[in-house]
Amino acid sequence: MGGQLPVRTAHGRSGAAGGDLFSTACEVAPDKQGRILLPAELRAYAGLEKDVTIIGNRNHAEIWATEVWNARRAAVTNDQRAERLRKLHL
Repeated sequence: MGGQLPVRTAHGRSGAAGGDLFSTACEVAPDKQGRILLPAELRAYAGLEKDVTIIGNRNHAEIWATEVWNARRAAVTNDQRAERLRKLHL
């Protein structure tokens, strides 16, 4: 890869805080069926064992263990989501 990955904080702003997170980023290529194989260390870090959920998050995709994603979604109300969107001025 020629460029440097942008580092984002929990609030989506650039900063040095996420350097350790992106230091484990890697480039993968899809096979002939369009599948990708994530390195074992990243699968273990994310707790990916079987079912995964892929979400779009602004300019990137995130891969979550489905059970973890569902619990995260259940912990936030629709009113809280709406408030977060209002703060983003979308």
